[in-house]
Amino acid sequence: MSMDTHESVRHDDDTSAELAAQLDAAIARLAAANAIEEVSPVFEVLEPARALMVDAGGLELLYARVPALEAAGFFRGSDWDYPQTLVPSLAVRTMRHGDPVATLVESLSQIRLLAVAKGDYSHPSVSAEHAHHFLAQVMAMNLDLVVGDLNESDRLRPDRLGYAVQNLYHYLLQHLGYENLLEHLVAEVWRILEQRPVQVDGVKHMVTQIAACLNSPDTSVGEAGEDARKLVNAVFGPTDGCREDPGFDVYAERLAAMDDATLLQEAIGFAQAMHSTGLVSPYMPGFIRYLRTRWNELIPTALGLSHTGADAFHCYPT
Repeated sequence: MSMDTHESVRHDDDTSAELAAQLDAAIARLAAANAIEEVSPVFEVLEPARALMVDAGGLELLYARVPALEAAGFFRGSDWDYPQTLVPSLAVRTMRHGDPVATLVESLSQIRLLAVAKGDYSHPSVSAEHAHHFLAQVMAMNLDLVVGDLNESDRLRPDRLGYAVQNLYHYLLQHLGYENLLEHLVAEVWRILEQRPVQVDGVKHMVTQIAACLNSPDTSVGEAGEDARKLVNAVFGPTDGCREDPGFDVYAERLAAMDDATLLQEAIGFAQAMHSTGLVSPYMPGFIRYLRTRWNELIPTALGLSHTGADAFHCYPT
């Protein structure tokens, strides 16, 4: 798991305590204002909350204050007051591309859902199972923040928001674990592939994230491991000749050294991977081009064509 630790802010205990005190005072003022005026002056809560989010231990302090935030009416009057209606895909966009206020409120909402998922806070409109499922989906769609470094757009967000969001997802991962994250990401990929989409670049990006997750030393894949590896192999190594993703140049050298029996097995491997997942490995075009010069009749096998398809292929040679 990679983190931009050289960019992280690590406050000492006194600073963290001071920030927590500022947050507590802001929450108390918010609660008092809501009790009398029925308004939600949330902005003064957000600044100490943001400072704590970029602090190594600050997220624990925010987690402990979930009941106080709710009791003070922090989410009142907003969509976040109804967590059962929140949509993971919209939450992802808010976290990565929303304005600073929306990003911070969404972050505190996800910390609240973590408390619900762990049973440390009971919310009247959302169950622990729903909260857990929501967070796993959001993390799966932000997997690049979990297994990689920040991209430029995240690093350049104002008020160090990109680092705050990354810290949050590392914190969520500590509590939820890789297994649930991988399970939801794999399930989403298979759900999309069942529709046999024509455009699969987005799916391949998700498979790349799955591969990064599998290669992380912190990953415990659990029951999702077999399906995850099947997807990764379909893209990066569907045959014996490219099993370890050797690169196109090395694979071309291997093809030149293969006998006919080995080429046949390569063709069968490509066809099986393509039909079982709907994904075509980047190695397959190179394989097809090579067959054009050496064994054109094997191309229908590599494409997994039916008898009708093979007949059509041979009727219209090019």
